[in-house]
Amino acid sequence: MAPAMYQQATSTFTHPDWIRAISAHVPGANLFQLPSTGFPRLSASLKSVSLPVRHFDSWVTPLTNGGLPAAAPGGEEAVFELLDALESPVLFRNIPVEHPVGCAILAQAAHIKVITSWERAGLEISGTYEEWFSRNFSSQRRKEFKRLRARLAEQGEFAVRSLEPKGDLASFIENFLALEKSGWKGERGTAIANDPKLADALRTGLAAMHARGRVRFWEMALDGKPIASLYALIDGGEAGLGKIAHDEHWAKYSPGVLIILEATQSFFAEEGITFADSNAIPGHPMIDRIWRDRIACMDVLVAGPRVPASTFALLSTFMQARHELRSFAKRAFIRLSGRKVS
Repeated sequence: MAPAMYQQATSTFTHPDWIRAISAHVPGANLFQLPSTGFPRLSASLKSVSLPVRHFDSWVTPLTNGGLPAAAPGGEEAVFELLDALESPVLFRNIPVEHPVGCAILAQAAHIKVITSWERAGLEISGTYEEWFSRNFSSQRRKEFKRLRARLAEQGEFAVRSLEPKGDLASFIENFLALEKSGWKGERGTAIANDPKLADALRTGLAAMHARGRVRFWEMALDGKPIASLYALIDGGEAGLGKIAHDEHWAKYSPGVLIILEATQSFFAEEGITFADSNAIPGHPMIDRIWRDRIACMDVLVAGPRVPASTFALLSTFMQARHELRSFAKRAFIRLSGRKVS
């Protein structure tokens, strides 16, 4: 995905307004900001780690998809100042390589080690939804999507609603939380509603962003009962998908796919949005087949000039070995347990 697609140096789920609201309920974040009038020049949410040597790690939660610092216009040039002030290495997780701040991290750090890299699904928005839909899918798949929607509508009173600018956000949130908890995530204990603090963080974060017109929400229902729900945050020309939930009873009609298509159509219809980030795991079995553009991402360890090369080398070796060990253990666990990936 071309760097020109990023129209600003902030990003949806690392925007300071979102981070401040989330961190009020979920502990662990240190919000480092380089001061300016109004919006900070550069803002990064990090946690301090003491072993094997003192360093900082991105503060990542189920509601914060990565550690990309947020910047005011031109503020990405302050990455060097941040690294110099911290005087310790920093592991920035889930950084879009071609984002202005991602580029600045690679350009301004005195020490750099890319721990891992991958791609995730994105959506370049140009032209019309109808043109994209025709170009993106074969005739057979287009007919299948339309058939699924028609079949679903035959099962009861079918409705799709989206959040209006001054609409009732609370009902969307509560329906989403209940729907997500009703499925396999709830059974496993990983649904947001399984953790009251996390659920309160979502409510607070979405309310803060909704007050600024930055929240989009979609919901599908049958006979008044929600069967699919999805939210997104908007920042300038960028849309970022949040969590998705659907009722597994209706899985054969692919409600998750249908609501992604609803969101996609909304993005094309909204003036000013130029691309959307799925925020999905690499190789996601659903979104990768719908959104065909790709966003190159990385976990990267960096440091400023005050960090000795020997210290950085020690930490780099440790980080790389830990990543490889965890990746091996995760693959083995998923293979042996047969668990789904989320």
